[in-house]
Formats: sequence, C-alpha cells, structure tokens
Amino acid sequence: MILYINSADFQKLHFALIGEKIKQKKISISHPELEKTTERLETFLKEQKTKLQEIEKIIVVVGKGSFTGVRLGISIALAFADALGIQAYAVDQKENPSDLKGLLKKKMVQIKAGYNPEYANEPNITKKN
Repeated sequence: MILYINSADFQKLHFALIGEKIKQKKISISHPELEKTTERLETFLKEQKTKLQEIEKIIVVVGKGSFTGVRLGISIALAFADALGIQAYAVDQKENPSDLKGLLKKKMVQIKAGYNPEYANEPNITKKN
C-alpha cells in the first residue's frame, strides 16, 4: 500500500492510501493547525484500519506550495519512511493528477534528508510588531 501526503496548501490536507482501492481524506484547516498534521494522519490511518507496517512506499507533494506546508509534508514523509525502513518519493504539485492511480505512472524522485523543494514564496517567519 502507498501512503500519499499533500500538505503543500496550508489551507487543506490531503491523505490517501493507494492500493487495490483508493481511500482518501481531504481536510480543511487554518495555518496554525498544520502542527496537528501528524495527529490527523494517524487518525486517518486508524479510520482506514491500516497498520503502519502495511505501508510500502510514501509519496509526498513537494511544491510549489506554502513553505511551512511543504516542509511539514517532507518531514513527516521522511520520518515515517525512516521508521518503517521504506522509501519516500516526491511529486510536484503540477504533476499531481486528480486520479491518484495515474500518479503512480509519473516520474518521481526519491527524497532523503536535505531534500530541497521549490516553494511558492519565501518563508514568512518574522514576527511583526
């Protein structure tokens, strides 16, 4: 089974499990709620009665998207991949078809720590007074 993670748009999350059938969930969020992405992913997996050991590969959308959302998606994908001893792959937002099965036919890049995606904008992390 393949785990798909898309957090590139900081206003929504999209998780999917791609196997013989596709099980997916789209969640509308606000920017501060991104910190709960891992919790929401774990809830999605529980709702689908899927054990982590059933995941064979992870695909994560890497851009162009929000700096925070893209970095978060990559971090989660790499952490899960490392913990499970599997590979994580990147797919660009513009190559992301609505048909997730079609996604498997696209060229993907294996990602590792230090992967440098393309962002829609510069990070905005400075506090304004």
